[in-house]
Amino acid sequence: MGGELQKASDQSSKVTRKETFFRRNRMIIAFLLIITTIPFILYLTHKWDSNRIISGIDIKGNNFIPVAELQSMIPDSLFKREKSRIKLKLIESAIYKHPFVRNVSLSYGLHDKIEAELGTRTPIAGLIDNKGRLTFADSEAVILPYKFFDRFPDLFIIRNAFIGDSLDQSVLISSVDILLILRNQDYRILPQVLNEIIYRRESNSFDLSVLSDNLIVKLGDKSNIPTKLRNLDIFLEQYFYGKINQKLVYIDARWTKQVIVKEK
Repeated sequence: MGGELQKASDQSSKVTRKETFFRRNRMIIAFLLIITTIPFILYLTHKWDSNRIISGIDIKGNNFIPVAELQSMIPDSLFKREKSRIKLKLIESAIYKHPFVRNVSLSYGLHDKIEAELGTRTPIAGLIDNKGRLTFADSEAVILPYKFFDRFPDLFIIRNAFIGDSLDQSVLISSVDILLILRNQDYRILPQVLNEIIYRRESNSFDLSVLSDNLIVKLGDKSNIPTKLRNLDIFLEQYFYGKINQKLVYIDARWTKQVIVKEK
């Protein structure tokens, strides 16, 4: 009888020790269960995510290129498949082939779609080649096809940037530099009344055309352009507000401290 009581007492003591152990170490046990379970959950999540079928592409950051035109450049075979089999670089290269796309960044978005964030090239000038054909140029002097022209009315025209059928890149860059100064400086009247930048190859100089009077402004070479344009802006403000009434043949703005005019 005594032996049985001792045995029962020992078993009770073992149960008590187990309960005490679990109570004292329950946080550690719970932590161990979590860290052993998380990798399995992550594996299942990754496997599910990799097997998702990507069904479309959302294009953002595009103000004027038709979305359908961009999407038509991407074969369905590049994205209508499991996510794990998609090569984002191939899709990026396909979109980047559009001449008006400056850069593109891709990521996976919601609703089983790819998100494409675009940077576009915006025309700031039109060019006329020696056969009268029009193209565009952007602020980085990159040539663009003559498309979407209804979205870009009243652009400056750059003339004589071609030698035969070949573009003289240095002339284009210099012309765009002049145009950027016109756009970015605080001139009161110049952007309103000028409409052309004309390169004179025989003298390696630039002229500007005044819209309303078909008046030519001699700007000269690339030196001191901001100063020349500032002088011209002050003069034209007076001229167009009627303080100077004479009709002019041309304006000579090649000098840093004066503007010379020739009257009719």
